[in-house]
Amino acid sequence: MFLVVAVLVGLNIRQATSRAVGPDPELEALHSPQEALQVCRVALDSQLLGQDPEIVRPLQVEYFQGGEYEVTGTVDVRVGGRRVRRDALCELQFRPESGWTVGENVLTEG
Repeated sequence: MFLVVAVLVGLNIRQATSRAVGPDPELEALHSPQEALQVCRVALDSQLLGQDPEIVRPLQVEYFQGGEYEVTGTVDVRVGGRRVRRDALCELQFRPESGWTVGENVLTEG
């Protein structure tokens, strides 16, 4: 009897430790790259208000684990009456309890 219980406990421990550790699929389903793209566009539009931004290189979304996204692209903006090209970077994070957060929204000379 002791041997049977020991084998069952050993199998249970082995099964518990051999499960893949990763993001919870239910939490991951709460956000998507398309949403990250939309949040970045809104953040860029609000930052570039009055500069008539035009996306030159499409925004690309890269997903990291845990609701973290990085969106990059190239935009032309109007500065002082002329068009200037800028590289855009949005670092975003999704948390179920608080929703989307823009961690960083940067434009650099392209």
